[in-house]
Amino acid sequence: MAAKPTTPLNVFRQPLALFSQSPMTGFYRDGYCRVGPDDRGNHAVAGLLTKEFLDFSASRGNNLRSIGLTPGCKWCLCTARWKEALEAAKGDGEDPVVP
Repeated sequence: MAAKPTTPLNVFRQPLALFSQSPMTGFYRDGYCRVGPDDRGNHAVAGLLTKEFLDFSASRGNNLRSIGLTPGCKWCLCTARWKEALEAAKGDGEDPVVP
């Protein structure tokens, strides 16, 4: 017997809302920041991209500009990269690295 499909939930245990279709985001490119067994990066963080985050991500080898992303785009972020940016920005209230 097949398992009943479950609806992805957000941190408030509510159904996950559509985040962005322009650009189409999400690991599954369906507009939702949902994760599954194929998503080893855990792209669960819904972020509004900043120039500083794009610069930071590029400096770590993931140039999101190369796929057309710009500051202001809504994008499902890899949890580990988001946390890395958060750690790098601690103590620096001037630099909006973390979306």
